[in-house]
Amino acid sequence: MEAARKNSGEEQKKYSNELKAAQENIRSAARRLKEAKKMVQTHKEERDTLSAEQQQLLKEKTKLELIIKDLSDEVLGDNTSKVQIHFVSTHVYGTTPQGYSIILYLVSLGDNT
Repeated sequence: MEAARKNSGEEQKKYSNELKAAQENIRSAARRLKEAKKMVQTHKEERDTLSAEQQQLLKEKTKLELIIKDLSDEVLGDNTSKVQIHFVSTHVYGTTPQGYSIILYLVSLGDNT
């Protein structure tokens, strides 16, 4: 009987120690979970900030591309106009000195616009 009691006390002590260890493991896991949740929230906020910044940069890029295209079209249009003036004027006015003066005058008009 005495041996059973001693055995019972030792088992109870063993289970008590195991319970304390399990409780400490649970507390430790709960702390790690809390830290992980904070980290996830921080990363989500950073992702949202970067996404908003990316959208803003994309809008600015698109706006700049449109401005570049408009300016290119304008320059190309001016060059095309000069070539057309030169082509038409040489065929209409010929290569005479008077025709050449008219061509220079028309080209100078194109330079002023």
